[in-house]
Amino acid sequence: MENRYIKLTYKFSNENDQVLARCVELGTAVFADTEEEAHRKLAEAVECHLNTLHDVGEDERFFREHGIQVHTGTISENKPGRTTPRTTEIKTEMVLQPC
Repeated sequence: MENRYIKLTYKFSNENDQVLARCVELGTAVFADTEEEAHRKLAEAVECHLNTLHDVGEDERFFREHGIQVHTGTISENKPGRTTPRTTEIKTEMVLQPC
């Protein structure tokens, strides 16, 4: 069985001495003291968000309504994105649970 996955964008910015990390496509966001901690916390929150959507049977509807394309096959490596003085963008891919 081929992997099913979605492509997500994580954006990081500094907000009042904290790092705000958010997933653009899901709307999930966290605050942390460092970018590394923010990345870890955001990955956990995104995984929880996706698992909850799957558990209640709403993942396909949510993806369709938010324009999130589900891909199949082998995922590529996570790619760092562009960086500006105040933001960092990371493209990532999340494997979905089998139906």
